[in-house]
Amino acid sequence: MARTVMNATEGIKIQKGDGTGSGWVDVVFLDTEGNAIFSGKIEASSFYGGNIYG
Repeated sequence: MARTVMNATEGIKIQKGDGTGSGWVDVVFLDTEGNAIFSGKIEASSFYGGNIYG
């Protein structure tokens, strides 16, 4: 199961769950400051500009 939660003070969350209504886990989080947090890996054919820190 998946859901999206949008909140003006926190940001946008894409969450996964087991379908029972409990145990939702953030997999993508975009905060109101412009930061993005991903759980898992990111695959892309290319990146333009900026920096990637490990």
